[in-house]
Amino acid sequence: MKSSLPPILCLGFPAWEGDYQKSTVQLMRALAREQEVLYVEYPFSWKDVWQGFRHNNKPYRRIMGLEPRLRAFPTQGAGRLNVLTLPPVFPVNGLEEGPRYDALASANARKVLPAILRAMKKLGYQKPLIINAFNPFLGVYLQPLIESSGSYYYCYDQIGAARWTHRHGPRLEARLLGQVDGIITSSQPLLEEKRGNLPGVVVKNGVNLTLFEQAFREVPRHEKGPVLGYLGSIDDRIDIDLLESLLDRWPAASLLMVGRIMEPGIEQRLASHPRIELAGAQQPADLPAWVAKMDIGLIPFVTNEFTRFIYPLKINEYLAAGLPVVSTLFSDLSDFEGVIEVGAETETFLAASRRAWESDNKALRHARRAFAAGHTWDARADELTAWLGEQLPGA
Repeated sequence: MKSSLPPILCLGFPAWEGDYQKSTVQLMRALAREQEVLYVEYPFSWKDVWQGFRHNNKPYRRIMGLEPRLRAFPTQGAGRLNVLTLPPVFPVNGLEEGPRYDALASANARKVLPAILRAMKKLGYQKPLIINAFNPFLGVYLQPLIESSGSYYYCYDQIGAARWTHRHGPRLEARLLGQVDGIITSSQPLLEEKRGNLPGVVVKNGVNLTLFEQAFREVPRHEKGPVLGYLGSIDDRIDIDLLESLLDRWPAASLLMVGRIMEPGIEQRLASHPRIELAGAQQPADLPAWVAKMDIGLIPFVTNEFTRFIYPLKINEYLAAGLPVVSTLFSDLSDFEGVIEVGAETETFLAASRRAWESDNKALRHARRAFAAGHTWDARADELTAWLGEQLPGA
């Protein structure tokens, strides 16, 4: 049955497509089962257009309006899902804070506004609910220009600690929090950090169960040493020293890492190890084939100001595939007590990994998949829909 909520206009930070899993995309796709959703994807800059033209890795024809910017995607219910690609904007992230930045960022908002209003008119949207998904960079200047039934900030990372958002993120996020009616976060620590006096809700990362249970294997392999697996971006969140120590002390084990490599120095270090395979970035539909090669799913994060706010997307993806999971104690993992193994330091992480390997069995694999089945993106979307309904006037 179609929801009674107003249409949802999501101002997203990530592009809709890509070679990695995106929580915003997954959540909006799930919301669109019973909602009207217009996802406004990452605002590509003129620099992106030039790079896309040179390397054929950006949808530059759609960005330039040579192909339709508004696209419709199928849904699994009565809702509708549309995705809008914006016209190109000025690249401003490299500028220093000040009048020049504000002037160009404001000009970007005014430039893309007509495309959004045309899409809204075509879809019949009036006064939508605005969800700003980690994009204060555009939202601060754009949201006041769009009449809405309410606006909410969806925050899934510590914006000041991320390398790619720290320059302008904290300042603009603070301004955005003064504009919105509520906040949605992916973890309790983030909610406590950001909400102030705003109403808020935690909508934790979910799992595309249909996708990742394709990697489910009932019986673990014990005839060889384990293939340790890591799924996700390869960047400075990962404790490389820990992984090298783990392999040095467990000669039978190998490590398969699947994801975008964000740091060239890390790539060189990992690639030099004879028992580490770097599979690179993969399209979401191809991930089950890689996860099926893993015997243990690792979350080897360092503990710092960035990681302590994370609810890891990959944890339920591993569990949906039936894999035992071993993690460092980088954040609050109490939701998974009794389901995963935790090792806070090298020795305990090694012991936890060996324990996960030696104790794995058919019954545990089915139990892990059953646990993940209670944490799907559809369930998360239902939680968010109920909360948004409570925020509307007269609710």
